[in-house]
Amino acid sequence: MTLVTLDNDLYGSVDVVAREITERDLLVEMPYVPPIGTVMTVSIGGIEWAKAEVTEMVSRDLARALLRLRFVAVAQVEAGTVQ
Repeated sequence: MTLVTLDNDLYGSVDVVAREITERDLLVEMPYVPPIGTVMTVSIGGIEWAKAEVTEMVSRDLARALLRLRFVAVAQVEAGTVQ
C-alpha cells in the first residue's frame, strides 16, 4: 500500500491509500466517491505524478469506497522536478 494525494479543483485534495498501482491504473481507498469520469491529479511524496480518471467504483461501505482510476497522463520526472 502507498499513500498518495488526489486533487481536483471541485473536490479538493485528499490523502488516500493506493492498494494497487500498475502502469495503466491505480486502485484507491477513499472516504468519498467522486463521479465516474472525474479527472484527478495524483501526487506521490509531494510530486505531481499523473492525471487519472475515475473509471469504476469497485466497492462501497459506510467508511470508504474502493475506486479504480485509469491514468490519462503521466508526468516526465527528471532530477526531482516535473517536466
